[in-house]
Amino acid sequence: MSKLIEIKVKSIAPYGKGFQVNAFIDGIESEMTFYGYTKKDAIEAAKKRIERDGRLPHEPYKEAN
Repeated sequence: MSKLIEIKVKSIAPYGKGFQVNAFIDGIESEMTFYGYTKKDAIEAAKKRIERDGRLPHEPYKEAN
């Protein structure tokens, strides 16, 4: 049985020629910029990355209070 992961999207913002997705995953903030993606595709790619790796790979990795 797989572990349930709590995901809260903090923001999705245009960034250069793509979108930056910030999310809290089990209370820890992480982010990733998806260049060359539409907003919808960036969201889907972020979901897949979180499912595969358990988080997004870039800073800030801040613990939630």
